[in-house]
Amino acid sequence: MRRNTAEQVIDAMKGVDAAINHLITSIRAIEDDAERSGMLHFIADLISDLYMQITLPTIKDYPELHPDFPDGSFQWQDYEQFERVRSRLEQASRLARGVSPVKKDQS
Repeated sequence: MRRNTAEQVIDAMKGVDAAINHLITSIRAIEDDAERSGMLHFIADLISDLYMQITLPTIKDYPELHPDFPDGSFQWQDYEQFERVRSRLEQASRLARGVSPVKKDQS
């Protein structure tokens, strides 16, 4: 990916982040616990997917574009650790929603 494209993607993701934060604030005002909880779980999954599928691949070659590490201090070993944590969070989220966890092929 060219740098100017990566910059555009990260700028767009900052806008998505602001919109999601506004959405979360609105959802927290929902009185029904089950409805609010379901929406917040969905948003948590969405945030994880956006980070894993868009932000990380975009900053792979340009770590200084990472919105949380503008000094370029983001390291790819952090990515590996994040992937392990994300996998555990995804499993917990699926269980919380009553969905069977995805099992990896043991071959």
